[in-house]
Amino acid sequence: RKKERKKQRKGRRKEGKGERKGKEKGRERRKEGKGERKGKEKGRERRKEGKGERKGKEKGRERRKEGKGERKGKEKGRERRKEGKGERKGKEKGRERRKEGKGERKGKEKGRERRKEGKGERKGKEKGRERRKEGKGERKGKEKGRERRKEGKGERKGKEKGRERRKEGKGERKGKEKGRERRKEGKGERKGKEKGRERRKEGKGERKGKEKGRERRKERKGKE
Repeated sequence: RKKERKKQRKGRRKEGKGERKGKEKGRERRKEGKGERKGKEKGRERRKEGKGERKGKEKGRERRKEGKGERKGKEKGRERRKEGKGERKGKEKGRERRKEGKGERKGKEKGRERRKEGKGERKGKEKGRERRKEGKGERKGKEKGRERRKEGKGERKGKEKGRERRKEGKGERKGKEKGRERRKEGKGERKGKEKGRERRKEGKGERKGKEKGRERRKERKGKE
């Protein structure tokens, strides 16, 4: 097993995959051009790096100046609207949010009202047929797989056999077919089941988190 792991590690370096996040120190990761270990550097340092800040640590005003998403839910809805940010969801009444052109408070208006607004309906409240007429995603898992296929919707996942789903051109029932079969179909493999080498040959993402971060860093894309 140890030998196999070593081989896999070497292979992953060659592949230039993303590192095992959260193992290197933030500075090292910044040098590599990777996403930093979130929440470890101070907000100012992260801003200088051009990374997303440590959310929720700076005051809303400071974050706005930086052009980052604000600390959600701390400013009043009106202030956030002025900033052009997403509002504090669920605090304004549905009508007010609609006027702003924001997503409504989901699940508070009746399905009909939401349809008139051109918003996603309150999922799971209208019957499947009604939703289909609206051109919305159906109430998942309520219609039979065949009916959903006719509609051109995603099937009820995990109910049809893998072969049937493949014929439909849908994502397969993940984790039910063997990895080899899924590869032949050009689908994502059953993650974490094949050995790293096999996955690399397929051009898929490897089983993350098995190689050491240092080794992975050396291979960073572009070798800056």
